Amino acid sequence: MTFDVEIARAAAAAALAALVAARVVALGPAPAQSPAGARRLDEAAALPPLADAGGKTTTLAGEGAPPSAYVVAFTSSTCPVAAAQTPKVAALAAAYAPRGARVLLVDADVRDGAEAAAAVSRAAGAAGDSVPVLLDAEQRWAEAFRVERAAEVLVLDGARRVRYRGALDDELVTGMRKPAAQRRFAAEALDALLAGRPVALAETRAQGCLLTRRARPAAESPAIVYHRDVAPILRKHCVECHRPGEVGPFPLRSYDDAAGTSAMIREVVEQRRMPPWHADPRYGAWSNARGLDDAERATLIAWAASGAPEGAPPATPAEPAPAPPSWRIGAPDLVVRAPATRVPAAGTVDYRYVAVDAPIDGDRWVVAAEVHPGARAVVHHVVVFVQYPAARKHEQPESIGKIDGALLAGFVPGDRPMAFPAGTGKLVPKGSKLLFQIHYAPNGTAQDDVTEVGLVFAREKTLRPVVTRFVVPRSFRIEPGDPAASFTAEWTAPRDLSLLSLMPHMHYRGKSFRFEAVEPDGASRVLLDVPRFDFQWQATYRAAEPILVARGARIRCTAMFDNSPANPSNPDPGATVRWGDQSWEEMLIGYVDYVED
Repeated sequence: MTFDVEIARAAAAAALAALVAARVVALGPAPAQSPAGARRLDEAAALPPLADAGGKTTTLAGEGAPPSAYVVAFTSSTCPVAAAQTPKVAALAAAYAPRGARVLLVDADVRDGAEAAAAVSRAAGAAGDSVPVLLDAEQRWAEAFRVERAAEVLVLDGARRVRYRGALDDELVTGMRKPAAQRRFAAEALDALLAGRPVALAETRAQGCLLTRRARPAAESPAIVYHRDVAPILRKHCVECHRPGEVGPFPLRSYDDAAGTSAMIREVVEQRRMPPWHADPRYGAWSNARGLDDAERATLIAWAASGAPEGAPPATPAEPAPAPPSWRIGAPDLVVRAPATRVPAAGTVDYRYVAVDAPIDGDRWVVAAEVHPGARAVVHHVVVFVQYPAARKHEQPESIGKIDGALLAGFVPGDRPMAFPAGTGKLVPKGSKLLFQIHYAPNGTAQDDVTEVGLVFAREKTLRPVVTRFVVPRSFRIEPGDPAASFTAEWTAPRDLSLLSLMPHMHYRGKSFRFEAVEPDGASRVLLDVPRFDFQWQATYRAAEPILVARGARIRCTAMFDNSPANPSNPDPGATVRWGDQSWEEMLIGYVDYVED
C-alpha cells in the first residue's frame, strides 16, 4: 500500500467520523416539508418554465383554464423505481385529466437530457400525450419543492399548495416490490381535493433513487478523489453488476456514471444494502462473499459527502469491464435458447415451462453454466433442469414437485454464474432436453424475452457428479398476521458428503433462514445463517472449502416468516398463506449441492 493511499484512507475515516459527529449522515431521505405548512408557490419566482424533449416550454399551470389540482411526479431515466412508475403516472393522467387535474412528469436527473426525456415519454404509453415530460436541468423545480428522490410525487391544490407528497402508491418499499399496490396515495389525495374534502394522508416516505445535486465544492485539493481512491473500489466490488446489460440499474464504469449517482451510492453504502450479501459472518466461509471493508466504506461515503470530486485521471486508464454480451464463465461450448416470449406490461404471468432439445452428440459433463435472460428488467428468476431420455430416467437425480428434471443452472438478480470445483460436474446425457422454468414480473412496459443458457463442458470423460437436493417441509401454513411463523425442514445424508453450496429460498414474507448439520450423536453446528432474508437478492452461498457431513447427519433448515402488517413487503397480512409458485404465496426450500465422498 502506497503512502498516498494511506493518507487518502485516513482522510476518509476522519471525514466520516466528522459527518457522523455532526449528525449529517442520514440513513434515509431528508425529512420532507410538512404539507400542512407548505407555502403557496409563486410560479414566476420559484418555478421557471421547463422544456420537453422537443424543446417546447411549458409552465406548471399550462395553457387554458386553471387546473383544479396538480400532480408533479419526479422521475429519472436510470432509476428503476421511477421507470416502473411511469405507466402508472400516465394512467393517473388519463383518469384525472378529464376531472380537471394537470399531471406532469419532471426529470431532475443531472445526467438526463432530451433523449432521456423522450424515452420516458414513450414509456408513458398510450396516455403519453396527456403527460408532458419536462427536463429540470438546473433542478430548479426539485429545489423549490424540496424533492430528494426520483419517483417522489406531489399533489397540489388549485392554489398550488402542496397537500400530499411521497410515494405514488405502496407497491414499492426499500428493496422490495409487492405483487400489487394496496394503497394509491396520490389518487386518494386527488379524490379528496376534487371532492372538496381534506387530504387525510399528507405525507409518506418516497421510494426511488436519491437525486444527486448539481452543485460541486470548490475545494482545490480534495482529500478523496474518484480516479485515485474511488474507481478501484467500484471496479472491485460494483462494476460486475453495474454495467450495461447487467442487473445494476445504472452503470458505474466512469466518473460521470459515479458522480451522477453519488448520493445513491452514499445511501446504500451507509445502510450496507450494497454490495448485497446477507450471510452472518460468524458462520461459514464463502468463496463468493461480497462486502466492503471499513476503509472502503469510509472512502465512498466521504467522497460522496464532499461533492464527488474527480481528481486527475491516471496516466494509463484502467481497463474497463467487458461490455455485454459477455460470458463470465468464458466462451461457452454450447448455448441453448428458449423460444421468444412476449411479456405483458402488467398482470400476473404464470411460470413458463419450455423444454428444448440439448444438441449434443454424446454424454457431456457440465462444469460451468450461466443463464442470460433477454429482458432482465422483467425476468425475476430462471431455473434450467436436465430431463434425461426415457431409457435413462432411472439415472436422473432428484426432481422437485411437479418438475421432471434435475437442476442444472439458475439465475436470480445479483447472483453469480455456477462453476463447480475441479473434478466435479453435472451430467447431460445424449438425448436429453433442457427444461426452462422462467418467472416473469411485469414492470409496466411490454417486452420480448429470449432467455438462453451457456454451458462449458469438461474435457474429462468422467467426473464426480454434483447432486442438488431440495430440502422442503412436510407441511406448510402461515396464519394471518403471524409475525414469526417458524418451520423446519430436514433431510438425512445417505452417505458421507461434501457440501459445495447452500441456497435459501422464500418469498416476500421470508424473514430469516438457517442451515444446520445435526450429527447422529445429536451435536449440531450452524452451516449458514441469513438473519435478514432479502427476496430481491437470493444468493447461492458457495463454500470456500467443501463442508464435510457424515452419513446419518441431518441437514436442518429453519425458516421464519413475517405475515404481519409490520412487514412492509407483505402482500396481504390478512391472508392465510400456503405453498405456491407466485410471489404472494410462499415457499421454503433449502438447496444443497453436494458430492458423495
